[in-house]
Formats: sequence, structure tokens, C-alpha cells
Amino acid sequence: MNVRNEFRHVNRTIRFILTHPVASRSKGRSLLRYFAWQIRSRFQEKVKVRWVDGSNLVVRAGMTGATGNVYCGLHEFPEMGFLLHVLRSGDLFCDIGANVGSYTILASAVVGAETIAFEPVAETVRRLFDNIHANLISPLVTVHVVVLGAQDGTINFTVGHDTMNHVATAKDQLSQPFPMRSLDTVLCGRCPVFLKIDVEGYEKEVFSGAQKTLENPSLSAISTELFTPAMSEMLGRVGFRRFHYDPYSRALTTHKNSWNHSNALLVRDFDLVQQRLKSAPSFKVFGTEI
Repeated sequence: MNVRNEFRHVNRTIRFILTHPVASRSKGRSLLRYFAWQIRSRFQEKVKVRWVDGSNLVVRAGMTGATGNVYCGLHEFPEMGFLLHVLRSGDLFCDIGANVGSYTILASAVVGAETIAFEPVAETVRRLFDNIHANLISPLVTVHVVVLGAQDGTINFTVGHDTMNHVATAKDQLSQPFPMRSLDTVLCGRCPVFLKIDVEGYEKEVFSGAQKTLENPSLSAISTELFTPAMSEMLGRVGFRRFHYDPYSRALTTHKNSWNHSNALLVRDFDLVQQRLKSAPSFKVFGTEI
């Protein structure tokens, strides 16, 4: 990264911190965490950071989403706050595109839910297990080293792109074959309460392989990075509607708030989910209670 690009990256990160709904409440401390991380990460290959409600987050330099948690508490504030409030101990959560395990930690280490995590890239899986072991949640977490898709088979997947690894196209030079399974095949009749999916543009195919899961009334909510009109129609047919969530007020609304976030939140049984959100315990995120 050249000097100009490095400056732009730093500038974007600082703007993100100063406008983040948790970090902006204590700007000085948040910026101090940012600059302390820049120093510490240059001397340690991996760093164990104390995170939400006593959980641990093992982070390395270059982990975009994970370092956002280091600076701001919850990198994806509405979605992560929703997870903390909607899940209960004993629930089943599916983390599709788990990466290094930020959502898995929140679900299993903080809430006590069972997690089934999906992550195909071996290097990323090792980092995911770093976080599972750091939080002593192996009994609660099952990891499937597969790509999820519309059917069982094999598919080429990129490697070496950290959070941006994806199903390979003709333009991708660095890729390798991975086993592919459908979510319905893996779950074999089980159903999560909450499903989070972040698979860099392959969401529609994952949903296509999850028809039985989507139709199961036990599935109350979905968070998906990509949300197209076709996906809206597919999920609408089984009762899901899009909402936006404010973890401070614990309110689901149909209008956007001012926070910058890209994931779509889909809810089926509004009354049930809202009751869960309102009755959840509070959590401390870097001194801020949600």
C-alpha cells in the first residue's frame, strides 16, 4: 500500500470510529484504542483482546472486521446488537461465512447459544479456532469447512483475500476446489433461531439450498449482507420482512437509522422477535450498555 492509499485508509478508519454509535460516545478512548492497536500489532503476530462481557477476541493485523471490533466494540453495531438481544442460551445459531468468528463468539461465548459455523478457507479456519479455543466454547461450536450453495458438489473458491474470499470467477487467478454442501443437507432437519450470512455475493445460491430451513417456523430472523429484489421475493414468500434495528432502544422499525451499515435484517414473527429483544439482558460494550 503506497503512502497516499495508506493515508486514505487511515482517514476512512478514523471517520468510521468518530461516527460509530458506540465509539463516538467516547471519542478519545476509541482513538486511543486505535493508535494503541497500530503499535501493538506491529510487535505481536496475534493479540488477545478482552471483548464483550468478558469474552476474548484473537486478532491479527489486517483483519478488517475484527479490528473494527477492537476500535469500536461492535463493528457491525445493529446486526451484532440484534444477535445479542435475540438469542438465548440453548438456541441454535448459524454463522455462514464465519471468517475469524466475531459473531460466533457473541453467540456462544457471550449468550451461550449453540453455533454451527461455516468457513471454507483453511487459514481462516485456523484463526476461527483460535477464537473458539480462547473462549473455551468448543462444546458449543461445530465448524463445517465447506462452501454452502444450492446443492452438494465441488466448487472453486478464492484463497488469500482475508474477509473478501469468495466463490471464484474466471477473473480470479488464486483459487482451489472446495467441497460444497446445501444448508438443508448439513442441518439435516435442525433449524436455527437466527441465521447470519456473509458470503461475498453468493447469498442467493445459499438460500436456494436452504428451502426446508427457510420454511421452518423456528427460524425467526436472518441477517444477510447481499439483499436483492429476487431474494426479497424468495424470503417474502415464507413470511420474512425487512426491518432495521436500534440496539439502544431495542426497537425494530421499517425506516433506516443514521448509522452506516450494509446488512439486511429479515424478521418473520415480529411480535415474538420484538418480545425477545425487549426482554434480553443488558451487555457491556467497552463501558457502553446496550
